[in-house]
Amino acid sequence: NFVIRLFDPSYDKPLKYFMNIPADSLLNPVLGTRGIRLLLANKLILQEQLRSIVSIPISLMNRNWRPDTNNVNLEYNIKILIPMLTSINEYTIVREMLDVLINELLDERLDGALTHQKLKNIFKFKLGVMIETPASIFVAKLLAPLVDFFSVGSNDLTQYILSSDRDITKYVDTPSSNDCIKQIDYNFTYYNPAILHALKMLMDEAKLHHKPVSLCGQIASDSLIIPLLVGLGISELSMEVNAIGSNKNFIKTLSHAACLQDFTHCASLMTGQEVYEYLKSKYYG
Repeated sequence: NFVIRLFDPSYDKPLKYFMNIPADSLLNPVLGTRGIRLLLANKLILQEQLRSIVSIPISLMNRNWRPDTNNVNLEYNIKILIPMLTSINEYTIVREMLDVLINELLDERLDGALTHQKLKNIFKFKLGVMIETPASIFVAKLLAPLVDFFSVGSNDLTQYILSSDRDITKYVDTPSSNDCIKQIDYNFTYYNPAILHALKMLMDEAKLHHKPVSLCGQIASDSLIIPLLVGLGISELSMEVNAIGSNKNFIKTLSHAACLQDFTHCASLMTGQEVYEYLKSKYYG
């Protein structure tokens, strides 16, 4: 199993071979032509990347690799992620392009016992979407029957929902001087109940249609909020390498039922500060 995210260059690093709008010409480049919008504006590049991904089994066979066709359990899941999706149409266009390429390319190299259908049974090309925008949350009900999986990009999702950049600090007045100090404002982080409600909207639809959900970003490494993710039923967390060991051990101690109760309680709170204080008191008090 492995995941390939479709090409998603940063908004502040325009590339010469893309037909895009320079970031410095936009009032807000973060809201410019990014992710799948950029790829659909450059369909030849999108098509070539999809072609390269679908060519993986062909490339393996060109190196004299042969799968054990008698092994009924043999399966390679090649997951493809669409970044910054905001509409159903973006998904269906990529899905159609992918299906055409699969049918074309797997017909190019067939030998012996490797029929087209056997190759398709061994190599499963799964198409999922990044949940990074409020729009993708709102259309999750329509996406869930179509996609193979979801992956939450929590950093972008948080900043778009809260209209706040990724700097989770703010300046506050000090009572003893005219200076300002910098401190964390949990109301502008993923502790904000708005983020919890957005994740629940997604998970409700994913569970209804039995679609797996993974999550990446700062939230995935934060042991304080991991119980809420477990309670929601998120099945995979992509976190910083140095956080894997301790968080893995911590997750083993958790009860899903208790975590679900924690989530329900935190989602009823009014502010991110309250969510933070509750979790800190319960797990590190």
